[in-house]
Amino acid sequence: AGERHQELLFNLSRQLVVARYYQGDALQLQVTYDRFTEDTAGFPQKFVVELPLLETVASLDFNELAINRDFLDGIFRLKQPNGAQVILLDE
Repeated sequence: AGERHQELLFNLSRQLVVARYYQGDALQLQVTYDRFTEDTAGFPQKFVVELPLLETVASLDFNELAINRDFLDGIFRLKQPNGAQVILLDE
């Protein structure tokens, strides 16, 4: 898209480890993925988001990782807005 471009880096296991987004030569955003698990299909347990122009770095480090868990009713549930069409991801 004109001056905008991205760079994706993968490790030898074909896992995405770095995604960089540029405007011209200026790095706008970098997301780094690390600490991939072996027991949950190689899901990264650490995420680092960097915004160099804003001198901002944020990271998430998951100590206990579980995917596709059942949650208690009412947790992480959003009410469907009136008139919204819901499309399930597995359809």
